[in-house]
Amino acid sequence: LDQMTKGNIPIIAESAGLNGAQTLVAVDSYQAALALGKWTGDYAVAHFGGRACVLDLTCELPNTRARSQGFLDGLRSALPTAQLALSINAQSRRQTARQLAADALAVHPDINVIFAINDATAAGALQACQERGVPPDDLLVATFGLEGDTLKDALMSGGHCKAGLAMFPEIVGRVCIEAAIAAFNGKPLPAHLVTPHAILTPQTLEQFYS
Repeated sequence: LDQMTKGNIPIIAESAGLNGAQTLVAVDSYQAALALGKWTGDYAVAHFGGRACVLDLTCELPNTRARSQGFLDGLRSALPTAQLALSINAQSRRQTARQLAADALAVHPDINVIFAINDATAAGALQACQERGVPPDDLLVATFGLEGDTLKDALMSGGHCKAGLAMFPEIVGRVCIEAAIAAFNGKPLPAHLVTPHAILTPQTLEQFYS
């Protein structure tokens, strides 16, 4: 449910973007990514000898830029020495992300963290890592979304994807309906109905999804 309108009161879920929204139904992109960045920093300290060199596969939209900034801020709060190798607009396309990640890894072989602003971008990055033969123990892919089975399966496989920020579209859809009913009945709505998020790993995914 991307968009529902009653008169001039649009109720917009995050996947539809921000333009024209009077009420946005979504996670807090910055705060959610901040938490994922902190988790990644702790992982890098424990598993990468305290070294993190990041490829940020982003997109030029307000919510996706907030994700990228939140991730970097969270990462550096846990690991101040973390480096940003590149921040590239992957246009939310799997093949574009695959090519950009492959090129970035060729130029910057020290990259050991890839942050993807959504699952399609993460899937492209994972494909690039596999095709280049990067050992899963040497590089972490963190995704923002976990909206479908593809990235949930990748998370459970024990490969490069070691954590994902779950946005729970199952909850977002319900909240969109509730907000649309409230708007229809003339009830006031806030500018942002914040939906929950959680950082999921192979150890915690099955606490939320079977």
